[in-house]
Amino acid sequence: VISGDYRQRFDNGEIELPGSITEAERREGDPDNPQVKSERVRGHVTAHGRYEFDNTWRAGLDVDRATDRTYLRRFNFFKLGGNSLRSNVFVEGFRRRNYLVAQGYAFQDLRTDSTAEQPLIAPVIDYSHIADADRFGGRWALDGNFRFLTRDGGDDNLRFSFMPSYEISHITDTGVVGKLTADVQADVYYIDRNSSTAANTLDDVTGRVLPRLTAEVRYPFVRHRG
Repeated sequence: VISGDYRQRFDNGEIELPGSITEAERREGDPDNPQVKSERVRGHVTAHGRYEFDNTWRAGLDVDRATDRTYLRRFNFFKLGGNSLRSNVFVEGFRRRNYLVAQGYAFQDLRTDSTAEQPLIAPVIDYSHIADADRFGGRWALDGNFRFLTRDGGDDNLRFSFMPSYEISHITDTGVVGKLTADVQADVYYIDRNSSTAANTLDDVTGRVLPRLTAEVRYPFVRHRG
């Protein structure tokens, strides 16, 4: 096995690429009746990178992949993952009281007895905004999320969520801390049924609206020691 680790820092970022490669036999097919294939190229890569475009935007990646399910275990690299490997790439931005991130996730199943297709989740978009305090000391906020998930041979589903909210807090002269929060969470789901084994083959759209009003009252106790 040949393994190595390449690392470099830039003015605005960094990258690290550990990995390994070998030529060895590999068992394929049914675990109870496997077929042994000789002279197979096998290996893995673990990539980590960050890059800042400016004071607002940056991108990154964390990628863990192997050529097959048993390579990490056989060549003692299994500390990199348990039953699966996760890969993630993202772009995110920060500006005043706003935050936006778009990212994607991919998974690799390492269980030899599993035949389930792993999902691809992309894009996943999150947005968050917090307004300046108003004359009463309260703040408006808005959180939103968009997610698309797909599987080979399985159902695809899409979700859109957003939640506006308002929060105000006050501290009395006697030390009582009070907080009042009102929000409304709205979710919309769309399911594209591609699975041939699904009982219902029709596409489905559903959703929910959940209003909430919460109040919190606290009275902290403080003890000074000399």
